[in-house]
Amino acid sequence: MQAHFFERDWMKAPYFFLIALFAFAALLNAEQQKHECIGTGHELGEAVDIGALSGKPVSLYGKDPEVTKMVEKTQDTFNHPKNGGPPPLENYGPAGLYRNGERFSDKKLQENHTDHIHIRISAPPAPNEQPRS
Repeated sequence: MQAHFFERDWMKAPYFFLIALFAFAALLNAEQQKHECIGTGHELGEAVDIGALSGKPVSLYGKDPEVTKMVEKTQDTFNHPKNGGPPPLENYGPAGLYRNGERFSDKKLQENHTDHIHIRISAPPAPNEQPRS
């Protein structure tokens, strides 16, 4: 009976190391964040930040012609979904600031989005769910 118990505990070890690895990676990622995104959908699982395109940092926008073109294309693609759906609620990046596909200006917000593209897409509520405010 004890040998069987030992085998089950031993089988849990790989999961422990995998969880520890993910926790360490999340900690490193949190340390690398240079901006605060409180209240921008990250806490709801509705937003993502893109820091690199094709392996090149978004922060090279305006310095590297290839990155500049990729950033502009990426932000434009999000603003004009091919499936005819709505544009993202928020599309902030070096190529501009957009809410619901409409360009706007905000100096501080623009300064905070020179090194990444922030995309926030809110899923429609489920049939039995109340819309979020």
